Amino acid sequence: MKLTRLVAASAATALLGAAALAAATPAFAIPAPSTQYVTASQFVAEASPYPHQWFKGNVTAPVGTYTSVPTGLTVNGNAQPLNGDTPTTGLANLVSGASFTADGPAAFQIPIFTNTDATDAASPTGFTTLVPDDITPGALHTTTWHSTQDISRAGTVQYTANTSHFALADLETYLSGDTTPYTILAYGFYVDSSFTTTLHTVTWDGVTTDFMAAPTATLSATSLTTKQVTSTGIDATFTGFVPGELVDFGYGSGQSGDSYGAPVAADANGTVSVHFVAPTGFTAGTYTLGAYGETSTFSAVGTFTVADPAPAASLAATGIDATPT
Repeated sequence: MKLTRLVAASAATALLGAAALAAATPAFAIPAPSTQYVTASQFVAEASPYPHQWFKGNVTAPVGTYTSVPTGLTVNGNAQPLNGDTPTTGLANLVSGASFTADGPAAFQIPIFTNTDATDAASPTGFTTLVPDDITPGALHTTTWHSTQDISRAGTVQYTANTSHFALADLETYLSGDTTPYTILAYGFYVDSSFTTTLHTVTWDGVTTDFMAAPTATLSATSLTTKQVTSTGIDATFTGFVPGELVDFGYGSGQSGDSYGAPVAADANGTVSVHFVAPTGFTAGTYTLGAYGETSTFSAVGTFTVADPAPAASLAATGIDATPT
């Protein structure tokens, strides 16, 4: 298993070994989860101002559909999934730190206000959308961009809609010459009516959105004795992984952890299961049992306790022989 790249996010999320492993070098730990998980049902309608969450941008008919599938969010264009939770400036830097993964064409979009008022007024009045010329995921940082509307100052067009091709840093320098340079309104995607695309993840301003339901962990028991956990064991089912990806397992309690068993491929629904039997010497305490997707980096953790019943009470010795004569 590729355990050397797994880094614990905190003591609360670390998967730890039995008490005997406390002094050992950590062998398995789950990294911090992605910031947010979003499914089709969580998209809201467009509003003014834009919602500070994922929403369905307005488009002309026919309107595309949003469907959650085990691998992400399938968008059957014509559709604009957008998010209005964004810094209003820092255009080039934001894009340099952005990324997304998708199966199929998806044009990254940045709706902005630019100052197109002929008198260079103090508030930006011109709405336009910035779109990369190359709409494949890997080209986000290498391609030039264009604008869906003219960008001008004092009545003179500097960037012609859909014709001028520019680097974002150059555009930002130009816009910075306005009294109020520009305002970033949102970020997201446009999927053309001729395409069907499945969106997996997008990162913007250090926030990663996974277009899937949050992974879950379900344990067959949450309280066991040491005899049960070291003999019968416990079953765990984890959901929310990418179908077919290898999933690693780990367990523990404390500041270090240990892996468990071999990686297992998630099924067609993104589900994977493991039967955990603790090693001899497992002591009472609170433990975690978790899973980590090698491809998606998704993780899920379940918690269980191990506690032995108190010994039965016995009669106090009196020194009197109760045996009948």
